[in-house]
Amino acid sequence: MGRCISALVMRFRRFLFVMTVTTLCTLFFFLSCADGEIIDRVVASVNDTAITLSELREKHAAMRKSIPALTENEALQSMIHAQLLLEKARHMRIEGDTPDELIATYIDLKIRTSVVVQEDAILSYYRENREKLGGVEFRLVREEIEKYLTEQETTQLLKEHIQRLREVADIAVLF
Repeated sequence: MGRCISALVMRFRRFLFVMTVTTLCTLFFFLSCADGEIIDRVVASVNDTAITLSELREKHAAMRKSIPALTENEALQSMIHAQLLLEKARHMRIEGDTPDELIATYIDLKIRTSVVVQEDAILSYYRENREKLGGVEFRLVREEIEKYLTEQETTQLLKEHIQRLREVADIAVLF
């Protein structure tokens, strides 16, 4: 019972936060524009952090340089994931010059350190992909295969970690 009430209180606080930020942004930009045109708005909130339309468009444009088919919604989801990871990094008091550095360090400490690729997995990958690897001797590609398998496992664990973070976060998409 207490847990349900606590969850309701948190959702109500999130609702109030989103509404307050939206109202303030709207009011601020309405008052700052001579013709009353709104030039920015909140498109999502992650816990107590707002993501604005201008931030989304900037991030989307930057990401499309390397992934041309990326949609605005995919960029928004990426921003939400980054914010969740950034909050966790700050909670752990990780230091860095940029948010990207904080996130990378957090991933290294929280996810990558738990990844161990067994020798038999490396050998199995080599045997299954020998032709794709150009028939090169195992000892020459072993390190590359290990890095590849480590990245694959890290990516999978990161997806699962983000899903757990999303389950307990207050996320509102207003887009």
